[in-house]
Amino acid sequence: MASQLTQLARRTLALFIAFVLCMLPLTAADVDAIKARFRELRADAAEVRIKLTDGAKLSGSILRLEADTFTIAQEKTGQERTLQYAQVTEVKKKGLSRGTKAILIPAAIGGGALLVMCVAPFPIGFLCRKDPS
Repeated sequence: MASQLTQLARRTLALFIAFVLCMLPLTAADVDAIKARFRELRADAAEVRIKLTDGAKLSGSILRLEADTFTIAQEKTGQERTLQYAQVTEVKKKGLSRGTKAILIPAAIGGGALLVMCVAPFPIGFLCRKDPS
């Protein structure tokens, strides 16, 4: 019985080690992708929003990029905070994305045109006004 438990423990440990070794390249790729995104946003001098592995969210501007760490000046407090890339789950440029802008701008123009066609006197505002004759 004891030898069966020992074998089971060894197998479980071997599977766990194999799993960890298989997952290491995936986490390294994520860190490399995050580093590349930081370099891209730093080149644009963009304000960023960062989500950390512990669930915390930060916003501010990137001050320095190092090999394993980066420094951000927090937006609200102005304090500098140095973090490791491995602590970051997501980094985005602050503000609206291109897709959102591509939807909002035509919608605002169309809404304004509709408003003019409804509020203006008859020849222009033909949607909501009746012909006075």
